[in-house]
Amino acid sequence: MKKTIIYPLIILVLATVVFSIVPDDDTDGIPNTEDRCADSEGFVGTYGCSCSQKACSDDEWCCKADEICIEHDFQARCVGDDDGDDIYDLFDKCSRTPIGELVDTHGCGCSQKTCNDFNLCTDDSCGGENIECIFTNNDENECGENKHCQNGVCVWNEEERNSEISYWDYDSEKHEVRIFYDHSGHTIEVFFEEPFQEDVVILDSTSDVLSYNLNEDKTMLTLVVEGDPKVRGITTIKTMQKPESINIDKVEIFELKESPSPRNHIWLYLIAIMIMLVILLVVVLSMRRHEEELVSSIKKEEIKIEKEVDLEAVLQLKMYITTNLRRGYTEKQIRDELLRDGWKKHMVDFAFNSLRRRQ
Repeated sequence: MKKTIIYPLIILVLATVVFSIVPDDDTDGIPNTEDRCADSEGFVGTYGCSCSQKACSDDEWCCKADEICIEHDFQARCVGDDDGDDIYDLFDKCSRTPIGELVDTHGCGCSQKTCNDFNLCTDDSCGGENIECIFTNNDENECGENKHCQNGVCVWNEEERNSEISYWDYDSEKHEVRIFYDHSGHTIEVFFEEPFQEDVVILDSTSDVLSYNLNEDKTMLTLVVEGDPKVRGITTIKTMQKPESINIDKVEIFELKESPSPRNHIWLYLIAIMIMLVILLVVVLSMRRHEEELVSSIKKEEIKIEKEVDLEAVLQLKMYITTNLRRGYTEKQIRDELLRDGWKKHMVDFAFNSLRRRQ
């Protein structure tokens, strides 16, 4: 509380010191050295002259013959109207308006406006008392193949609609609402309990978003979408608050809190389960067959080796191996020595395997 009182006092003291150093007799904020108009009253311009002092003709601070002086933004300013539309240049957003053309409060005539709401189901025009864009619903307009205009919205003909359900869900972590709908020609209304505070951000849409706007109290967002009938319509909006409800073409759609189950598609699940079982059975049978082939191959190899092995030579090898094992030599040392002496590897392996089986 004390700080809020101290700061203004400090500013006042500093201002007093400055003005005492730089003289300003009429206290209009312009030092005497730069002030062209003494005894000014009210707001002044760059040269310290008020509007009553700018009604002159020869000096640089005077307003021109086709200008008037107004007090704007805490200043006395000379303003003109170059295009003669009764809107001063300072406030005119459309310069060079054709002579005699009616304008709106911003100085813009119909020839300077682009009235297009990108909705094929409305007639776009400009006029009225306020010289504004007017969008009139016209259900006679054509808006595409297999579609028609209905209350200013391009919708699919009934026979072209499919039976896909429309729904929406909300991701509270990402702050995103996703809206799912059949085809893509619709008017979507998103209702909020509290006024929509942030800017409208459409993150993604499989449809073309023709227009979107908030109502006056910012509790309803309206979107007009249109797209390819072959593509499922999905529009994602960024919002910090969860919608209260959502309508598509004036019909409320449900909120999805769990993954949806397709309607009348139980047979698809049954077929999928059967396919998985068949695949599993094929894999098991294949593995068993591979195992049997491997065992059979090993047995054939053993039989082949046995046929090739000289039994007397094997007996001799076994005696040699047994004797040297008792003397403390390792299997590796004995095997290496036999191979160096010219014994065939398969016979040495067979001899060692025979001794292991006996043990």
